[in-house]
Amino acid sequence: MNNNIPSGYYFPYWGPFIFKTKVSRSDLVRMSRFIDKKHQKKSAREMLAGMIDKEFDISSVDLMKDLQPYLDFYREVRFTNYNTRIDNLDCVSSWINLMKAGEVNPQHIHTGCTLSCVVYLKVSKELKKENADYDGTSAGPGGIIFRYGEPREHSITQYSLFPEERDLIIFPSNVRHEVLPFKSKGQRISIAANFK
Repeated sequence: MNNNIPSGYYFPYWGPFIFKTKVSRSDLVRMSRFIDKKHQKKSAREMLAGMIDKEFDISSVDLMKDLQPYLDFYREVRFTNYNTRIDNLDCVSSWINLMKAGEVNPQHIHTGCTLSCVVYLKVSKELKKENADYDGTSAGPGGIIFRYGEPREHSITQYSLFPEERDLIIFPSNVRHEVLPFKSKGQRISIAANFK
C-alpha cells in the first residue's frame, strides 16, 4: 500500500457502501492545481444538476493519477468488509465545483457510471463557522446528504456530513445525494469524478 495514504477510513452502517477517508496533505496540494483556470477545460454546467456558476471540466487522466492509490485502497476495504471485488476503474468524467453563497446542488444521482467520488480542496473559515453555529438536525449549511430508500421508523435512510479539507468520499453513482446552500462568504471547493 502507498505510504502516502492515511490508514484511517469510515463507512456508515446502512445500505450502500459509502467510503470516507482523507487524502494526504501532499496529494491535496497536487490536486489543488485544478483551482487554477489553466487546468479548467470548459464549463461543465450543462451536464450537472447543480445551480453553481463555476463548474469546470478537468483532466480525468491527470486526476486519475492522483486518485489511483485511493481507489486501490477503497477496493481493498470493500473486499475486506463486503466481500465483493471491483475490477480496474476508469475515470469517465471529472470536474471542479467552486461553490459560493446562495448556490445549491439539488438531490440527484450520477448516470452512465458505476462509482462516483468527491474530494474537498477548500472549505472557507466563514462557512465552517456558519455550520458550527447551525442548530438543525441535518448536515447544515454546506453539508452533503446521501439518501437511500424511503424514510421509516427504525431504519437508517440518510447519511450526512459537513466536509473538511482532504475528505474523500467514494460512493455508488446511483445513491441520491445533495449539497445544502450556505450564506457566508468564501468558497466550498470540491472535485468530483465518475468511474466505470
